[in-house]
Amino acid sequence: MDTLYSTPESVDMTDDTFPSGYDVSHSVMPMYSNAIRLTLPLECVVGVNAIRLTLPLECVVGVNAIRLTLPPECVVGVNAIRLTLPPECVVGVNAIRLTLPPECVVGVNAIRLTLPPECVVGVNAIRLTLPPECVVGVNAIRLTLPPECVVGVNAIRLTLPPECVVGVNAIRLTLPPECVVGVNAIRLTLPPECVVGVNAIRLTLPPECVVGVNAIRLTLPPECVVGVNAIRLTLPPECVVGVNAIRLTLPPECVVGVNAIRLTLPPECVVGVNAIRLTLPPECVVGVNAIRLTLPPECVVGVNAIRLTLPPECVVGVNAIRLTLPPECVVGVNAIRLTLPPECVVGVNAIRLTLPPECVVGVNAIRLTLPPECVVGVNAIRLTLPPECVVGVNAIRLTLPPECVVGVNAIRLTLPPECVVGVNAIRLTLPPECVVGVNAIRLTLPPECVVGVNAIRLTLPPECVVGVNAIRLTLPPECVVGVNAIRLTLPPECVVGVNAIRLTLPPECVVGVNAIRLTLPPECVVGVNAIRLTLPPECVVGVNAIRLTLPPECVVGVNAIRLTLPPECVVGVNAIRLTLPPECVVGVNAIRLTLPPECVVGVNAIRLTLPPECVVGVNAIRLTLPPECVVGVNAIRLTLPPECVVGVNAIRLTLPPECVVGVNAIRLTLPPECVVGVNAIRLTLPPECVVGVNAIRLTLPLECVVGVTSVM
Repeated sequence: MDTLYSTPESVDMTDDTFPSGYDVSHSVMPMYSNAIRLTLPLECVVGVNAIRLTLPLECVVGVNAIRLTLPPECVVGVNAIRLTLPPECVVGVNAIRLTLPPECVVGVNAIRLTLPPECVVGVNAIRLTLPPECVVGVNAIRLTLPPECVVGVNAIRLTLPPECVVGVNAIRLTLPPECVVGVNAIRLTLPPECVVGVNAIRLTLPPECVVGVNAIRLTLPPECVVGVNAIRLTLPPECVVGVNAIRLTLPPECVVGVNAIRLTLPPECVVGVNAIRLTLPPECVVGVNAIRLTLPPECVVGVNAIRLTLPPECVVGVNAIRLTLPPECVVGVNAIRLTLPPECVVGVNAIRLTLPPECVVGVNAIRLTLPPECVVGVNAIRLTLPPECVVGVNAIRLTLPPECVVGVNAIRLTLPPECVVGVNAIRLTLPPECVVGVNAIRLTLPPECVVGVNAIRLTLPPECVVGVNAIRLTLPPECVVGVNAIRLTLPPECVVGVNAIRLTLPPECVVGVNAIRLTLPPECVVGVNAIRLTLPPECVVGVNAIRLTLPPECVVGVNAIRLTLPPECVVGVNAIRLTLPPECVVGVNAIRLTLPPECVVGVNAIRLTLPPECVVGVNAIRLTLPPECVVGVNAIRLTLPPECVVGVNAIRLTLPPECVVGVNAIRLTLPPECVVGVNAIRLTLPPECVVGVNAIRLTLPLECVVGVTSVM
């Protein structure tokens, strides 16, 4: 492992990026919790796990990125590590470069071990000389188990052949064709057109559509499956591979999944997280954030599935499964092996009760007598709704034209058909060569543009970049777009927060988490636990907000404190009231540094006066705004001088236009074809290489499966 890292002696300290005469000997101790006073040389980089590197063009930049001299067949991604692996191996999250015998398994936080073949490596695994029957993993338990046992998270000791799969808790199994593999996977007797997996969706889609988390647009033969942490398997066509997939030689009645349980249930039982026993007509949808839509076939559905025109036996949703199961099978998180009467329901924290058939057992379960058109989900509410209504977390009742997209935190907008709305929901009319990555969108962009996590299609000058959960907006130059931000025509004192909802509101209204559509006077604000108040227009209401009669310069938000502050102060999450000179920065674990203008600051937004070619990453950035404007998560309305920065862990920097802002960003002098963004990677790679989160470089035949990987 030592050969993978550049030692301090090997770093080129002659990079002319930093001015030779810049004085960094003076610094100010910030007045903040956990603050650290640092006197840093000019070549230092500030950010989460930031590393100051003089890198050749082929180097990798990203979260926990490591400087590697890699041959062209290598894979670069989040925590990617150079592995010399046989072609059948898979590399996943936090993978570590191991020279392992073929029977070993590598998982989260795995440790480089020379292990005998019977050992297992998993979460917080420890190098032990263990007898072959031992189990290593989170809360692992040493069990002498009969062969019909179920294996899931907290990996199990397996004697594996050399064709094993390496990934997050991945297990190489030989399964009979009737077995199903995935999170909370359930043994199903399904018609061949059904798909089972995390957020799996059965769609009748035109061939150019992509379905799944971090799905990638591939021209694949019909037998291929795409899912999170998918593993390339030569499987009979009835098998499904998903998150934490496990390859087991199991009898057909066994169930494989996270904490999967063997239950003898009648076929009418429903199993899943917060599962609710309902007698629903086939057009109803049950699941977290489930949405009941009649969509044309060209629509795309992402995380937290959407109700489609499916055969009546299919159900789509997060961990929500409607199955025709053999009576002995049961699947659920932390489910319990029970011989239950047919009216019982099993879910998270389920309790064994002798209940009448109409009872529901689960987390926050509610006993409802519902008409057949109702939908039940997390935080669902019992409503007498017409059949087109949707019930779920932050669910929104929409009458949508066929070109609209619905997803997590989706926003109802009247958009032209080329627009994209919300987290993980992408509505694109794409040519067949387009690629879809981590909520990203393949755009026809000039080579210097980058599209990152949850990026949105914007009509931007070619040098602009848009980051997490950004929304395509035609904005005046003083506007800011952040996480789950919403484009509103608001006066400068308004704030928009998480899970905001598109409302036709007077300009001064604010919408937050679990917000409710109200006909409110213009001075009202809606947020988490919000209270209907008759407030003067300058008031702000947010999470756990309190009704105050405040002067217009006051701020209300998460853990907000009513302070009489001079205009140069900064307020954020867990903020502290300080009398600071205007150049000070306040934030979580903030560090006051006197940095040369070419320095890079990582996580959580930086206030920059940037030319239009600059890049904006995670947790958006305040750009040449009138001093009173702030938009973002936990945003705060302050009357601040223009040099102040507001945001979580915000850092005030006066940076030249060549600086890069983003999570774990690294300052590089790069040619214009480089990519900058969340975990962005600048590589001069041959065309066969793959770059992305948990990217896997495989030379695979056409029938292979591609999972959490983006191809750039």
